[in-house]
Amino acid sequence: MQIGSCWFDMASGQLSNQENDTSWKMPVSEHAILSLLANHRGQVLSNAQLIAVLPVTESSQARLEEAIDRLRFFMGNNSASLIESIDDQGFLLHVKLARSHRFLNGTPGRSITKQQYLILIAQLILLLLLLYSVFEPSTKFSLHKEQQIHTSNGDVAYYPIYHSHDQQVVMAPQFEHLVTQLHQCQSFEWDKLFYSWSDDNKVMSIGLKKDSSTGLIVRNIKVIAQASSFDFIDQQWLVKMEICS
Repeated sequence: MQIGSCWFDMASGQLSNQENDTSWKMPVSEHAILSLLANHRGQVLSNAQLIAVLPVTESSQARLEEAIDRLRFFMGNNSASLIESIDDQGFLLHVKLARSHRFLNGTPGRSITKQQYLILIAQLILLLLLLYSVFEPSTKFSLHKEQQIHTSNGDVAYYPIYHSHDQQVVMAPQFEHLVTQLHQCQSFEWDKLFYSWSDDNKVMSIGLKKDSSTGLIVRNIKVIAQASSFDFIDQQWLVKMEICS
């Protein structure tokens, strides 16, 4: 199986980097984790799912993160980004490298930084809002107009984004739960918030933007549903994710 610049022989547990002609007979843990990610390529796997395939003596979050780091190190700078960390909830093995990770300013192989990536996401969202204000949205996309959350720091604008009317109906209770929790924040320092869901309603993306003395600050948080629900989001979770303080 081809993974970026590497060939993964799942049967023998060997990973070969074709850029530098090196091969690695992976330890049991690294082999088990890469095999599971490869078998579910393009899907987000939780930390619990990945830890479950580790040997009993190595079954821990620390060992999982160590194994992921070792896999990325061997794969090299260009291919390491194929394994994406979804906040503190799990990992995803992409099918192919995103164009933005392979080309920047016309230079092949140059990776963008996390800050550049977040700024790009914020710019795309703002462009989407501009297009919405000028053109009629398609039937496959639904963007609500600016709404307000009243917090101790004042009013904050937020924008729920839906892929379809059906998704809007299904996810409305989940969205109202999130807004209710945000209303209860003791301190909220973000200027704008954007929310959207994946097509299967299992992953929620939260975009945050604020202007500070050092310039524009943006964040993009991906949240995986638990038992098809986001009801686990509460004040403690919002503080942990640095959404509220």
